[in-house]
Amino acid sequence: MKYYIGYPISLHCNLRCTYCYNKEFFKKVDTGEGGDKWRDKRPFSFKEYKKWRDKHLSDGTDFIMHLFGGEPFCNQNSDDVFEILNSVDKERIDILTNGVGDLSTMERLWNFKPSMFHRIGFTFHRRIMMEKPQLQEKFIENVLLVKSMKIPVYVKELMIKEYRDLIVSNKRWWIEQGIDFKVQDFKGEDRGISQEEYEKYTPLDHLLISPDYKHGNPCSCINGYKNLFIRGFDMKDVFPQGGDVIQCWEDPTVVGNIFEDWYCSSGVVTRRKDGKMEVKFATKLYRGTEEKDLPKKS
Repeated sequence: MKYYIGYPISLHCNLRCTYCYNKEFFKKVDTGEGGDKWRDKRPFSFKEYKKWRDKHLSDGTDFIMHLFGGEPFCNQNSDDVFEILNSVDKERIDILTNGVGDLSTMERLWNFKPSMFHRIGFTFHRRIMMEKPQLQEKFIENVLLVKSMKIPVYVKELMIKEYRDLIVSNKRWWIEQGIDFKVQDFKGEDRGISQEEYEKYTPLDHLLISPDYKHGNPCSCINGYKNLFIRGFDMKDVFPQGGDVIQCWEDPTVVGNIFEDWYCSSGVVTRRKDGKMEVKFATKLYRGTEEKDLPKKS
């Protein structure tokens, strides 16, 4: 069995994009309304994760671990990330970064073999960076540095319609540098399952979007892998211990918990014809998941 595992780091970030899925976290930090709880790191150690993995995923032949936050290479997260890199023994690492961290942080990657990385992706957040040359310079410098390390690397940008010509120009420039460039569909701040924003794209917009980001794919993780997503904490503080393991980004069924040391691989959520949800072969849904967030399955 091949596993793609989303592993949590904290929500800290050095950009705070207005459309970020974690914008509520930054609002709580700025207002002092519970931000400390939201930015706490996961309640289980990497050593405990590996113990859980070896016990419950013993059939694993290939592991890709995606470190998600937050920004992996911001000051508050980088030490945690490098501690994980020093501890992995089976996983290949997948990281997505905004690319504006200090060059000295990226230089620490020289200490690791390129083969231990699945890939490192750099997201160019145009709305934040386009008027800040210093951020653009950092971004380019960091991407080219990682490329020089022989680590698989790519650049991606969000398909924001008013910047289409600039995105095309950016894509051409990165391809000239020998670096893969992806265009991702953009859904703004909507966390639900509505397709309204996607449907505003023109046929030309859709042509520019990379195949692995085409809306409607069965899963947003990695095809061919069993996708597991580990929650580091409960945003609504219902279950502050955290550690829930859910099916993937698209299916919030809880199929295990690191902290409680259990795993049930066969859980599935379906929606009956009367509109009611039905959970089969699983203990519960992800704590905090709301009805509107669940996938609509016939």
